[in-house]
Amino acid sequence: MESNQHIQIRQEKVNALRELGVNPFPNKFKPKHKCADISKRFENDDKETLENISEVFAVAGRIMLLREFGKLAFFSLRDASGRLQCSVSVDTIGKDQYDIFKKYVDMGDIVGVEGTMTRTQKGELTLAASRFEIINKTKRPLPDKWRGLNDTETRYRQRYVDLIMNDDVKETFKKRSMIVSAIREYMTEYGFMEVETPMLHHKASGAAAKPFETYHNALSMEMKLRIAPELHLKRLVVGGFDRVFEINRNFRNEGVSVRHNPEFTMMEFYAAYWDYHDLMDFSAKLIEHCALKAMGTTELEYGEHKVSLKAPFAKLSMKEAILTIGGVKEEDLATIETMKEAASKRGVQLSKWGDYGQCFLELFEELCEEKLINPTFIYDYPTSTSPLSRPKDGDEEWTERAELFCVGRELGNLFSELNDPVDQANRFQDQIDQMDKGNDEAMAYDEDYVRALEYGMPYAGGMGIGIDRLVMLLTNQPSIRDVILFPHLRPESGESAEAKSAPTTDGEVVSAPKLDTSNYKFVCVVNKKAETGAVINAAVKMAAGLGATFGGNLKTSKFKDANDAEHGNVPSVPVVVLKADNANKVRQVRQKAEEEKIAYSDFNASMAIGDASEQRKVLSALSDDDLEYQGICLFGPEDKVNELTKKFSLFR
Repeated sequence: MESNQHIQIRQEKVNALRELGVNPFPNKFKPKHKCADISKRFENDDKETLENISEVFAVAGRIMLLREFGKLAFFSLRDASGRLQCSVSVDTIGKDQYDIFKKYVDMGDIVGVEGTMTRTQKGELTLAASRFEIINKTKRPLPDKWRGLNDTETRYRQRYVDLIMNDDVKETFKKRSMIVSAIREYMTEYGFMEVETPMLHHKASGAAAKPFETYHNALSMEMKLRIAPELHLKRLVVGGFDRVFEINRNFRNEGVSVRHNPEFTMMEFYAAYWDYHDLMDFSAKLIEHCALKAMGTTELEYGEHKVSLKAPFAKLSMKEAILTIGGVKEEDLATIETMKEAASKRGVQLSKWGDYGQCFLELFEELCEEKLINPTFIYDYPTSTSPLSRPKDGDEEWTERAELFCVGRELGNLFSELNDPVDQANRFQDQIDQMDKGNDEAMAYDEDYVRALEYGMPYAGGMGIGIDRLVMLLTNQPSIRDVILFPHLRPESGESAEAKSAPTTDGEVVSAPKLDTSNYKFVCVVNKKAETGAVINAAVKMAAGLGATFGGNLKTSKFKDANDAEHGNVPSVPVVVLKADNANKVRQVRQKAEEEKIAYSDFNASMAIGDASEQRKVLSALSDDDLEYQGICLFGPEDKVNELTKKFSLFR
């Protein structure tokens, strides 16, 4: 039966209830107990013991499973705490009420139940209802109880259904709340004051990132969503607050991946009279505290890795890491040219515009970062890549900066703060010079922050910890979207936000200008080792992903796959399908597409797994380098796409 038929049938039940004088959306029933509390209280009591207990319990929740046996029905009721089996029968609630239950109640409805506890013949703890009430007669059916909610994008887009159907997802977000609470608890205990700083900035500062831009109508000025709260927090240290922290939302107009989301949560803190050694020791104990509070242990598993979050954490200078983990020789670090040559031998290309410090940092990122599994502080960063960090005494080419890495990714960034206003002004100017050379993530010059430093800031240490990545680590989640309740997705309707019509002040509807895609080209590059059916499946889903982005500029249609699942936004335009020798070649196209700012949608083998929990299990055991890419779909200017794919031949 089609979904709209189910909806129509349920709407007819709503109408019928109203005709009977039953409100399908009342607000009078008051639950007095929690399912989990009842289950725990009576878990060891037998039927005879329960029948001697006359106490009446009142619970409310959603029906997750429903079984009818003539004049008796059982259902699994779930509230925020857990599940409890309930029963209704003609004998306990009367024929009229039972007829209403039998005719008009469906799985997914929200009901209230009052009754006493018993056990069934099979020994199942059950709340035998003496009264029931429909609280919300739902219009949409839940997903099939056996197949569940499997499609990953649907889970993210309709998180409310995901939370209903998947207890493990709900548990992840409960853990997230516990982790954030543990951070606040620890920071407050050590004398830090929580503060709030602006999210709208005149200039993007405090990090190397590309900002989102907006416009302040009342002030008639362009503004940017903050990329970091750092400079405002340090202004507070100037003002005399020695220890401050903020759990904040940041926005960086950059790529999306399993570990990057443009909108993310960080905790930043600053302490006067601390240096980067103090920060490393403190933050290790903070993370240990979060693990114990939320998970009950410091010994965790992340994918295939066993990780210990027991403080203290290991420490390596960046140079030591490159030499010992990266396998680079001391003489390879002598100049920019020798570093680029060493990188090239290992299949790595360093930035064309980078100075010595930038190339040094990139060498570490490419050769070492993913190999850091247990928590490790990498310290002593190049000055040119650390515009807000204090230089090392006696060696100003290097700074007192460190980053915390775990399971191959960064968890936090910390440094002894630069408090020399002249040096800070020069660093800002260096960032402007880098911007002129093509670095679109270079930091803007902040004159007011320099002025604040001129009033004097005590030496201090500051750190930012990525909350989303910390939650990923502690809860063993493979993607950042699995720990964000409502991650951003492309518009579902097939129209891009820019392409939608909007009313003017006088009510006239005008269409937003469309992107000129007349010289754009769709090309899919697929792994020739994949089966033909998998290639077709991958190509359709990848094209649909891009169709959702550019739907307002393209004619799109719907497509049903072999499992009768419907996919919208499939572009009705010619798609050239080329073949790559293996998954790594597909991955290289993806990397180049990011560099060239060409829109793409990729597909890997794990995305074809039907069961969502199994898909998460597989992904959690793989790094991005381990993913078996089946293809990538590109959509961009024809000359750029051709250049990117010229080495590949047609897939036949």
